[in-house]
Amino acid sequence: LLFLDKPNRKVADKEAEAGASKGFGRDRYALLGLPMTPFRDTQFLAPPRPGVTGSAIVPHTDQRSEGITPFIFTLREFCANRLLQYVFSDAGSSLNLGFVIGNIEEKLFRLAGAQTDKGTGLKVDDWQVELSETPPEDLDFGDLGGVNLRTFEQLISYIEFKLLEDRDGEGDPKWVLKQAPGTLRAFTRRLRGVQKHLTPLIRGDLTESEATRYRPNLLSGAQLSVVDIHNLSGPAQMFVVGVLLRQVFDHKEKYGRQDTVFVVLDELNKYAPRDDGSPIKDILLEIAERGRSLGIILIGAQQTASEVERRIVSNAAIRVVGRLDLAEAERPEYRFLPQSFRARAGILQPGTMLVSQPDVPNPVLVNYPFPAWATRGDEVDDLAGRDVVEVGEDWLH
Repeated sequence: LLFLDKPNRKVADKEAEAGASKGFGRDRYALLGLPMTPFRDTQFLAPPRPGVTGSAIVPHTDQRSEGITPFIFTLREFCANRLLQYVFSDAGSSLNLGFVIGNIEEKLFRLAGAQTDKGTGLKVDDWQVELSETPPEDLDFGDLGGVNLRTFEQLISYIEFKLLEDRDGEGDPKWVLKQAPGTLRAFTRRLRGVQKHLTPLIRGDLTESEATRYRPNLLSGAQLSVVDIHNLSGPAQMFVVGVLLRQVFDHKEKYGRQDTVFVVLDELNKYAPRDDGSPIKDILLEIAERGRSLGIILIGAQQTASEVERRIVSNAAIRVVGRLDLAEAERPEYRFLPQSFRARAGILQPGTMLVSQPDVPNPVLVNYPFPAWATRGDEVDDLAGRDVVEVGEDWLH
């Protein structure tokens, strides 16, 4: 998807082949009334490359770096926007753990709200670093006392102090709230487990201009936004998806249905599984059940719709099925297809889909054009967009 703004050099030949085999007088783009061009109004976001410190922030992508903007969440935003819940994909599995997460979120929210400067870090005045078991390196002590937290690791160390080390190991009563030490240690262990994955994404050492430049915004005005998360670990992917979905949903709740936003989420079964609960799944349920009234349309793509939360599947107005494993096709989620169509889904060819939608009572077999945009680097048409002048037998570009 990082080449959606680049023309595909194969599209003309592929469409000519399709037209000849199917007996079309024109290419399928002309038949559909669509331009055979790539997307124009785009923005591409990717996580920063790990291990890079300071202002040398570059996107972590494999095939393309030009035109890609790295995205970073500031440490203060992490606290002020209550983003801690998206660190834990299994927060709903334990009532006690959920209570601890909610309490810590509230404490961090208040700390961020008490800050008077415009920095991207977080200042705390009650951290007795000398009493910490494993204080982090490179702590920034303020001129008037206190500690300026600049990294996600430092924030975790501060939370550990407040929960487990303050008051001779009993913890700060306002932070502990009579929770069992085992629950608190399980919470901090989970935080330490995701530390290395989220440290490049959550930083408090940026300037205000850098924070503005690298702050992800899917509603910035670009018609199409692509967020590349394939290089991130599982916990980091869950965090990014949860935070960005929450931003979009909160914006639509606040400003209403000014326009329509389409959210395309690959591997929906990973973020809204049938059995487990999580904050991300809660957002997706809200979008599926209330999104249309707010102007948010969820488009989920997955290999197995049977593994997606039932309430999300049941709210789907349009269903598109490509080639299916025959065992998967027999699951209840595909009962909208007649038996003959379910058998046919096992032999569908690339470029062919079965579409079920409200205006037509029966599923429709459709084929769609070859992509006019490049889907990988070697498909990019290097000559597109250049002026070409023929002089004798030579070409001047």
